[in-house]
Amino acid sequence: TLICGVCNIGLCILFYFIFGSLIAAALSTAISYFVVFVFRMIDSRKILKVAFNKKMIIAILFLLVPVFLNSVLSLPSRPLFAINFLFTMSYVIVFKNDILYIGKVVLHK
Repeated sequence: TLICGVCNIGLCILFYFIFGSLIAAALSTAISYFVVFVFRMIDSRKILKVAFNKKMIIAILFLLVPVFLNSVLSLPSRPLFAINFLFTMSYVIVFKNDILYIGKVVLHK
């Protein structure tokens, strides 16, 4: 939690000059909590044998990038659509087999 606090304060100061106060606080808190999640995940593996799907964690981060761009940056709609489309297609490519499996399950029930 000390690492989270230092990360949060440092990022908040850095982002304050870029995005303003409210977005800086929200963004620095989200990043700080992710840092704590990673440290806790690594630390918990010493005690428990917990399998984390690295592919899924990376995919979730990929899906959060367009959300960040939509909420923080003021981009015109066409570049924003292109960025969202690229991230969505990359997600579909990475999880192609999972999406096909879910489609088969849904269509058979």
